[in-house]
Amino acid sequence: MGISRAKLIQSVQAGRRRAGVTDDDYHEMLRLQFGVESTTLLSDDALVELRNRYCQPQPGSGRRFRPAAQRRDQRFVYALWRELRDLGGVKVQGRIGLQKFLEARYGKSAPELMDQQETFKAAEAIKAMIERVKRGEAIKPEEIEAAA
Repeated sequence: MGISRAKLIQSVQAGRRRAGVTDDDYHEMLRLQFGVESTTLLSDDALVELRNRYCQPQPGSGRRFRPAAQRRDQRFVYALWRELRDLGGVKVQGRIGLQKFLEARYGKSAPELMDQQETFKAAEAIKAMIERVKRGEAIKPEEIEAAA
């Protein structure tokens, strides 16, 4: 997953508190809508849904809200890209760097626009780049340009 489960739960809890939803109301909603007693018992998809519901940016904050990718394979591509970035394997960081990499290799600008087979191939390519960076090998020039 692009964001860890613990961070997703933390984001949901913080967002619902900012929205002014009391503990009792929140737990009632969990029971009625999802049939669970606790946030920790929710599925990943339900957590993403709640995060998208409660974590909208405040008007005038200047923040743009980006909902989490819906499919696990898409979130995994984002997580791998962050790992590659943290290892120093990309020139342009963040979504812009990933967008350029995906456009150069697959003709798509985001994992959300790719089918499962394409996201699998993208994940495998990023994993291979991560392994080369960990071994201290240089990434091929065409991959650096694609990762720029």
